Amino acid sequence: MSDTNILDHMIRCCEELISAIENGDRCEQLMEKQRAFSESVENAMRAYKAGKILTQLPALPEVMYQFATKKLPEMCAADEEQIHRALTQLKLFLVTVQNVVKPELVDE
Repeated sequence: MSDTNILDHMIRCCEELISAIENGDRCEQLMEKQRAFSESVENAMRAYKAGKILTQLPALPEVMYQFATKKLPEMCAADEEQIHRALTQLKLFLVTVQNVVKPELVDE
């Protein structure tokens, strides 16, 4: 995947996971979407650490990365209550990325 698509891909994966939870997708489908989202966040974090992405608040990407790659998989694999909490956190993740962190790709 090219660097120019990393951020859009992360947003799209997050939106697809939100949709899967809202639609009540089966566990396998939900976990597939969760893995795709976590992987997209890992790719974005690699680009961020390589200086290819700038953000408005440099401290937040690490916190958001930890949520997406560590906490979220546990939540999605748990009971309905945790999955509902994951949905709330994912929506907050999107709002935070788009309105607070505001990542931008660095032109090379």
